[in-house]
Amino acid sequence: MSRALVLILLVAGCSNTPSGTSDNLQQLARFHAQWEGLHITDYRVRIRYDCFCGNVHTRAIDVTVRQGQITAASYADTHAPVEAEKISQVQGIQGVFDYAREALGRSPSRVNLTFDPTYFFPSQAHFDFVSSADDDDVSFSVTAFAILQ
Repeated sequence: MSRALVLILLVAGCSNTPSGTSDNLQQLARFHAQWEGLHITDYRVRIRYDCFCGNVHTRAIDVTVRQGQITAASYADTHAPVEAEKISQVQGIQGVFDYAREALGRSPSRVNLTFDPTYFFPSQAHFDFVSSADDDDVSFSVTAFAILQ
């Protein structure tokens, strides 16, 4: 691999590697430290998880966080609030980091992880846990991030 391509991958914060290697965990930890260093406690974000798990996250959720706590969550397609019995499944940026760390801990056979270049949170991820199975993949995307005043 050329030095230029290695540099591009490092700058973009992307990883597309076999298995949940310690390199991916170290990269996640570095970006998490950078995110925490920004001290952002009030923000709005859209998060969507894709999996064969049947939970609330298979729809895009608009999440509002104030002082580090989720204060509102609604479905992006209808703007209806997330049902009370499902609200515990809703996560903010810290939850996205936790989710990625947990997925990497399961040693996926393939990982693709991209970070936001400005705010350092995982903006897209795809985890393939068994390369020969089609229904075990998990992915997420984080979009529409905005700092609130």
